[in-house]
Amino acid sequence: KDLVDLVDLHILGTGEEYSELFAKYSNYKNVYFHGYVQNEETRYYYEIADIYIQVSNMEAFPLAVLDALCYGLPVILSRIPAHIDISKNGECALLVDPKIEDIKNAILMLINDKSLRETLSMKALLRVQDFSHEKSKKKYLELFEDLIKPDIG
Repeated sequence: KDLVDLVDLHILGTGEEYSELFAKYSNYKNVYFHGYVQNEETRYYYEIADIYIQVSNMEAFPLAVLDALCYGLPVILSRIPAHIDISKNGECALLVDPKIEDIKNAILMLINDKSLRETLSMKALLRVQDFSHEKSKKKYLELFEDLIKPDIG
C-alpha cells in the first residue's frame, strides 16, 4: 500500500500555503482541512492523532509541539533550532529535513515500528515535564538570585 492509503491527514490552521494545499488536495478522501481551530477545540485533534508533524522552516517557540508532547504523541519535526531545542536534539522526536521523502520515511518508520512510537511517546511525556510551572518558576528564581548576588571579587 502507498502511504496515502495508510493515513488520514488532518491539516489545522491557515497560512501562506493553505489555499494552495486546499486546491491541490481537498479532493483526497483522507485529507481533511479544518482551517483555523480555536485553542479549546485542538484537544480533540491531539486525542485522535497517532503522530504529530510540524515541518516548518522557522519557529520561535513551538507551542503546538509542546501541546503534542503533552499528549504523548510521537512527533516528526523539521530540523530547525526551535525544534532541535524542544526535542532535546531529537531525543523525543524524529528530526527531518523538510523534504517530502524524508517526511514520508519518518511517517513510515513510525507506522511500522510500534516500539519506536512507544519510546517517543514516553520520552515526550518526560520532556514536557521540563516545561512545568514549577520548573519554570525555579529557573527564574535561580536566575533572579544570581542577578542580585553581590560581586565578591
